[in-house]
Amino acid sequence: MSPFTVFVRTLMKTSAVFLGAGIIFLNPSLDWSASRAAVTARQSPSEAALDALIAALKDSDGDVRRHAAAALGAIGNPRAVPGLIDALKDAEAKVRERVVIALGEIGD
Repeated sequence: MSPFTVFVRTLMKTSAVFLGAGIIFLNPSLDWSASRAAVTARQSPSEAALDALIAALKDSDGDVRRHAAAALGAIGNPRAVPGLIDALKDAEAKVRERVVIALGEIGD
């Protein structure tokens, strides 16, 4: 694969992760039924975004995994710790390094 192809692929995947997280934050957390008689609570947007970022730690692209770890560290939610601990076994050193930094940010 050419460097340009790798760059475009990484850019697209990273953009998709962050756009997806942004869209989740903007969606309402309540779902009105068709009759409007009942409201059912769903997962909050921030919880859904956190789950999406944790899932991104298992992406096939190392840059996506690294950016997901960085975002989880910035968020600082302790729910991300198990996923980050699993990511310590990542094959790429840069991902493992970012995971260690993220775990330190959550621990502070």
